[in-house]
Amino acid sequence: MEWQLIDSGKLSPQAIMAKDEELLKNLQQESLPILHLYDWSAPCLTYGYFIDPQKYLNLEALQNYQIGLARRPTGGGIIFHLTDLAFSVLLPSSYPGYSVNTLENYALVNRQIAHAIAGFKDKQATPVLLSKISSHKADYQGFCMAKPTQYDLIIDGKKVGGAAQRRTKQGLLHQGSLSLALLPEELLKNVLKNQEVTSAIKQQSYCLLTEAWTAQDLRQARQTLRDLIQMELTKRS
Repeated sequence: MEWQLIDSGKLSPQAIMAKDEELLKNLQQESLPILHLYDWSAPCLTYGYFIDPQKYLNLEALQNYQIGLARRPTGGGIIFHLTDLAFSVLLPSSYPGYSVNTLENYALVNRQIAHAIAGFKDKQATPVLLSKISSHKADYQGFCMAKPTQYDLIIDGKKVGGAAQRRTKQGLLHQGSLSLALLPEELLKNVLKNQEVTSAIKQQSYCLLTEAWTAQDLRQARQTLRDLIQMELTKRS
């Protein structure tokens, strides 16, 4: 099946979220599946549609760090887009394997993202879908990388990839994020209201880059993973 690739380049987080929402609104059963790639024009975080960021974040500290905020049209927790790769996938309801079951739709996309990660990382560290999850404190639920869920991609028991979806009668929007490097601990301590979340993010996150990463490593990793994701998604069908 042919795919449509949309590369929006650098946009504000609000513009990227609006673009994803527009793509979902215009999605039809006969539409081509879409891979939407983009770069953030400034450091930012996004949060799920039903999340109140003020409950979890020191907004004044975020302003001091010049980190912007944008609400996603999907659900899920807070994701810092400083050291990750973010991307979006839109599938029409006619897409092979598309399901009315939410978990099956996450698995449909995540299986291909797992193959892309395996092409980037050691083959023995192939991510798998987590079938059983342990309980976490309620405050952790506000942060994507602090708590593995059954919809995530896991390496060595830690979360390497998360996503949130929104489904309509015509199809779905899958907004994904892959962990490339740990966030600066000092930043987390300053902007998070619950300091236990800082430890949870560090303990639960699997990063695809080594601790001694550079800005160039981050740029190269993002480009390589974009290419691998595009290859795996289009190869699937």
